[in-house]
Amino acid sequence: MTFPGLIREWKDARGKTVDAVIDCADVRAVIFTDGSFALVPSRELDPASVVAALASARPRLERVHAEAYATLDRLAARDRELGRRARLENILGAIRHNAADIPELKDAVRRLAATLPDHTDADDQKDQTASG
Repeated sequence: MTFPGLIREWKDARGKTVDAVIDCADVRAVIFTDGSFALVPSRELDPASVVAALASARPRLERVHAEAYATLDRLAARDRELGRRARLENILGAIRHNAADIPELKDAVRRLAATLPDHTDADDQKDQTASG
C-alpha cells in the first residue's frame, strides 16, 4: 500500500483525469493520466489483491513507476524463493517426524529419489545446447 502514485483518499483525486479503469478479481484500479491511481474498494485490501491489481495495471503504470515495479519484481521473486524453501523444509520435517513411526519410510524416500529426474543435469544440457 506504499506503492508510488497510490491515492488513498478520494479527495486527492479531485481534478485528475481518468485514463483507464482495470478490473482485477475483487479490486478495480482507476488509473489517472498523471500516473497516479486508486484502488476500489479503497478499504484495507489484502496484499495479494493489491499485487494482482498492480500486475493488471502494469501496462499503464510501469512507464511512470518503473523503479517501483522493479522493486516489486525483486520482492515477488524473493517471496517465491522463500515459499519454495519453506515447502522443502515442511517436506523434510514431515519425513523426519515420521521416520521413527514408519521404518520403511527411509527406503521409500530413497526409492522415490532414485526415480526422480535430476534437474541439474537437464539444466546443464540446456545451457550447453544454448551456448554451443
